[in-house]
Amino acid sequence: MIRMVGSTLGVKVKGKLSRHTVQRSIQEGGVASRIQMGYELANLKSMFYEHLKMLSKTANSVKSGFTTSSDGTTHKNTNYDSRHFAYKVPLCPGSNKVRPVI
Repeated sequence: MIRMVGSTLGVKVKGKLSRHTVQRSIQEGGVASRIQMGYELANLKSMFYEHLKMLSKTANSVKSGFTTSSDGTTHKNTNYDSRHFAYKVPLCPGSNKVRPVI
């Protein structure tokens, strides 16, 4: 894959990644994505919470800025579970376009 991207960009790639290096890179990417997701969820601000805060002073119990759902089914004695969550991506400062804040 790295060679294909390199050839598309006109860059010759020397050497070859070992199977062990690829496996470690994939694992590190998974860990990094979980850390980033935890950070994003910890720093969410709920639009609903902000609206309630304007209307009432008793809105301290509604602070989550995301929604979750899950479902499950079975097929031929095999369980299939799915989980999903969504949150609103904050806007970059000074922009109207929806882009992740880095």
